[in-house]
Amino acid sequence: MRMAETAATELEPIGRPGLRQWGGYVSEERHPKLIGTRGPRTYREMLDNSAIIGAALWAIETLLSGVEWREEPADESDEALRWADFLRECRTDMEHGWQQLIREALSCLGYGWALVEPVYKVRRGPDDPDPRYRSVHSDGRIGWRRMQLCAQESLQRWEFASDETLLAMEQRTETGFSARIPMERALLFRVRAPRNNPEGRSLLRNAYRSWYFAKRLEEIEAIGCERDLAGLPVAELPPEYMMGSATADQKALLADLKTLVQQVKRDEREGLIIPASEYTPPGATAAIKTGFAFRLQSAAGSRQFDVDRVIRRHESRILMTFLAEFMLLGTEPQGTRSLADSKTSMFAASLGAVLGALAEIINGQGIARLMQLNAVPRELWPRLVHGDIEAPDPDVFARSVLALVNAGVLVPTPADERHVRQQMGLPAPDTHDEEPDALPDAGDVAPATGAETVADTALNGAQVASLVEIVRAVAAGQVPRDAAQAIIAQAFRVTAAQADAMLGEAGRGFVPTAPAQEQA
Repeated sequence: MRMAETAATELEPIGRPGLRQWGGYVSEERHPKLIGTRGPRTYREMLDNSAIIGAALWAIETLLSGVEWREEPADESDEALRWADFLRECRTDMEHGWQQLIREALSCLGYGWALVEPVYKVRRGPDDPDPRYRSVHSDGRIGWRRMQLCAQESLQRWEFASDETLLAMEQRTETGFSARIPMERALLFRVRAPRNNPEGRSLLRNAYRSWYFAKRLEEIEAIGCERDLAGLPVAELPPEYMMGSATADQKALLADLKTLVQQVKRDEREGLIIPASEYTPPGATAAIKTGFAFRLQSAAGSRQFDVDRVIRRHESRILMTFLAEFMLLGTEPQGTRSLADSKTSMFAASLGAVLGALAEIINGQGIARLMQLNAVPRELWPRLVHGDIEAPDPDVFARSVLALVNAGVLVPTPADERHVRQQMGLPAPDTHDEEPDALPDAGDVAPATGAETVADTALNGAQVASLVEIVRAVAAGQVPRDAAQAIIAQAFRVTAAQADAMLGEAGRGFVPTAPAQEQA
């Protein structure tokens, strides 16, 4: 009994993350413009009205939403491959595309967090009138219907356990709808989450100060340009109009002149009617100064500060928070190609980290819940793996693979084949002749016999080009014939005799060239 009590005690945490939250309201933020519900509204303004922030996030969203995702089976067994195929079916059988989910999840970059709720359906075929059951497939299994984002502005409060474990999000929309969304039913995307803050930390947080100053300077610059082009309105009038003893008519005229000075500008309605500065009464020989005058005062000389340069400095700092400062290259007289390569490499590395964070949530929460609903054994759960941000050079990649195989470092496996085919743009190997309506038992699938020949399946242009490159490398003495024969047999699913026939006489009698120091 004492051992059980000790074990239970060891399972309980001693400390707390220290998140500042009271009653479900997080108060980590200290800036008054970003506290509470004002934070999402401010970030929305930054996203919608800043050209430089919009360009940076659009570049990130475009690059990441275009990355390929592939299903990785738990192992090489037929049953694991079939569950990986099931995951692919669920991804392609939603009401929206997979890219839409990635774009919704990437809203966490601007707001700090994004809560996506997976909506499920029972797959009963394409003719079912109820969207809760309509699917391309009719196997009765549970798949994804859609992934819907819960707007950040609709957050009312969070629900925490006594140990600060996040339990649910309470939502209230502007239309009055309210709901409690448990965390086990949702995917909470965050790139940065200090103190396990459910609201994360927006990438715009460090850019707020520069955005604020750039915004104000742009407004001042626009006003200054208007005043320099139109001139500063200046009105003169007799002193008695501005004294306390002024009559009601004089005060009314003063108010009208104030409005005139504030609103006058060069447009299609320009023009003023005011008393003349000098007036000659009828029958008089000399003009009388009325005390009224109006003019547009132009500023002489240049400004002490270059406003455009100051704005560019703040825009550069905004892009630095995204590691996307390279976007300004070409707009400045300075900059080199090597500097651009260095900055783009850092940018690609940061995007890879963002993709890794998304994949962790999708695999750990989204796919896990989907597999549990379909009673899939945990050891057979597939996972999603994202592709690279930048595609490798096909020629360099092919030569690298050949060198590794030639050196004996790499022994090709089916997983290696799938990866090589993906990187080279080759079609994926067929695992089934046709898709079954329901997942069969592993014993129902006949194992591969190895009797398939190249004649049974036509090679496409990319496969033929790859085969020609291998033969050329053997003929040039760059790759041993036996190594090339093994590569062809594995990559094109042919027998050793067929691979030997494809090589013809190329590479027969191949003798490796000794290194220069050994020849000496």
